[in-house]
Amino acid sequence: MFSRQFTLNEESLAIIRQFGEHMPGGFFLYKADENEELLYANKAVCDIFGCSSLEEFKEMTGFTFRGMIHPEDCERVSNEIRHQIANAEDEVDHVEYRIVRKDGEIRWIDDYGHYVESDVYRGLYYVFISDITDQRLKAESDKALRTAVIEALTRVYDSVWMIHSLETQRFELLRIDKELVHTMPASEAMRITRFSDAFAFYSRLVLEEDRPGFLEAVTPENIDRNTQNRLIYSVPFRRVFETGIRYYRLEFARLVLKTGEVRIVAGFKDVDEEVRKEQQIQQALREAIDAANASNRAKSDFLSSMSHDIRTPMNGIIGMTTIAMSNLDNRERVADCLRKIADSSDHLLSLINEVLDMNKIESGKIELLEEEFSLRDLIGSMLAMTRPQIQARGHAFRLDMDGLRHERVIGDSRRIQQVFVNILSNAIKYTPDGGSISLTVRETPTKTHDFGHYQFIFEDNGFGMTEEFQKHLFEPFARANDRQNAGIQGTGLGMTITRNLVRMMGGDIGVDSVYGKGSRFTVNLYLKIADARDSGGCTVKESVDAPLHSLEEMSLAGKRVLLAEDQDLNAEIATDFLEMTGLEVDWARDGDQVVEKMAAAPDGYYSMIFMDIQMPNRNGYQAAQAIRAMDREWCRQIPIVAMTADAFTDDVLNSRRAGMNEHIAKPIDIDALARILSTYVKETESGAQDE
Repeated sequence: MFSRQFTLNEESLAIIRQFGEHMPGGFFLYKADENEELLYANKAVCDIFGCSSLEEFKEMTGFTFRGMIHPEDCERVSNEIRHQIANAEDEVDHVEYRIVRKDGEIRWIDDYGHYVESDVYRGLYYVFISDITDQRLKAESDKALRTAVIEALTRVYDSVWMIHSLETQRFELLRIDKELVHTMPASEAMRITRFSDAFAFYSRLVLEEDRPGFLEAVTPENIDRNTQNRLIYSVPFRRVFETGIRYYRLEFARLVLKTGEVRIVAGFKDVDEEVRKEQQIQQALREAIDAANASNRAKSDFLSSMSHDIRTPMNGIIGMTTIAMSNLDNRERVADCLRKIADSSDHLLSLINEVLDMNKIESGKIELLEEEFSLRDLIGSMLAMTRPQIQARGHAFRLDMDGLRHERVIGDSRRIQQVFVNILSNAIKYTPDGGSISLTVRETPTKTHDFGHYQFIFEDNGFGMTEEFQKHLFEPFARANDRQNAGIQGTGLGMTITRNLVRMMGGDIGVDSVYGKGSRFTVNLYLKIADARDSGGCTVKESVDAPLHSLEEMSLAGKRVLLAEDQDLNAEIATDFLEMTGLEVDWARDGDQVVEKMAAAPDGYYSMIFMDIQMPNRNGYQAAQAIRAMDREWCRQIPIVAMTADAFTDDVLNSRRAGMNEHIAKPIDIDALARILSTYVKETESGAQDE
């Protein structure tokens, strides 16, 4: 016990000074009065406050105890000291508070003091102080770490452990899962002091076949090694429940404190849902790989088939050309060769178009047009395109449009026609000579007033399809492999393209076929009605005996057209086709020339312009826009037709946007050319000014 009686004189004060200067920590003496004036402070106190001398310390603090304490802590410290003096049993007072050093840094002080009665003053305090900032920060850091770990990991893990030392294996259980609370009796919990013992106890919950691996993975050596070189060290295991096996994971993470000390955080986690989803994804990936391999095999088969299919018409073209060159004096033989060259060329072009179209669809670059058109005209155009094949095979064709009420609709007429031609061409191709083919058109009302449900039913009595092949009919590169179809050429892409186009337009396509008896394809489309008036229906039996209106039969003598084409061979072909009708043809070699010729020509000089797209100096789009921008009504009205190898739907759309009226794809379809000439040149015939 310390005495509370103290005699203070110069001799005792000198002893205190001598004693205090040799103390390793801070020591000071102050009066227990209202001012709390200091009587003495040793050099260690000055050092703690960052002062180089006692005079500097006095100036900063006023040499009072109150002046030493952070203003926010003064009242609390005074109350604590008074309370401890009144109630202390050991007569030593302890308090912690902040100070402000001379350089402005705030530090924490540990204060041990003793109150004594003095014969000179009412009372005195002699005090020992030390700087405990580092220790306090560490304690606060540990507390903050513990709090942060618990708060953060509780949201992720079912049970959370803090391993304080891998050497001693000292651990702390921060949170425990409800499922584990009752697995360890209190007596057992009190006995366990090492985390490896705890893991060994809990390992009895692990599936027996996983248990050896689990225990090996959670040894101190493995935890230490694996948490050094990775962010998270995971130990998977399984548990058995009455409902079945569930997947769990024990995860370790290394935390390095500012002091350099290492802590290991461990967490148990139920990952059953996560693992099962991952298993599903892996299964999906395996199936995707299998599908990709199957697709690669299909593409290999396709390339092999395509090599055969392309070489077949190429052999016909090259072979017939050679034969024709050897028989120039035999007019009939040359004509026969040319017919066969034309047939082979048409087939080769269809192969190329289907492959390119499929690539366009798969890449998502197909852009559908929205334009008004007549379904009756579209079907008529389709029949005009397919009539030669129908006639050649001797098929009977029947068209029934009795169910058509509104023939003018809005949509992409070119893509709809492509769908119909694909289906009808297959019907022609896969029906033996002299067969029967029909197309029935029906229209039913929909809940949306402005739209009609249109059904197009194509039927034939051809070869039909097996049930197995029908399952794969719309898959890319699928082709029936039987003797009936062995000699029929194709890419195996036509029906895939057909279905994709129908779906892009918001419709669907179905097939009903009996092997050896025929097939029925049903196309359902929902088209916006352009004219709400009921146009009535009609039953039409289409005759296929009437010949096509050919270019040679057209009489357009005295008319002149302007041809924009930069390739000599293409220009020669187009000129010959146009001159068959009696037309005169002016040739412009690029976009600049066609604009210059139009600017120099008098109104009505040309009846039409045929415009290539890919040309030097100025392309076809730019040339058409320049012509439409001229301040002449004739230039704004003259028909401009794109004649180009840019043959996709967005190319047609771009030509329309540039001000063109029609689009003909190369190689030139002479039937399409005849249709366009009969439409536009005749319409302007009366207003043309001929030379």
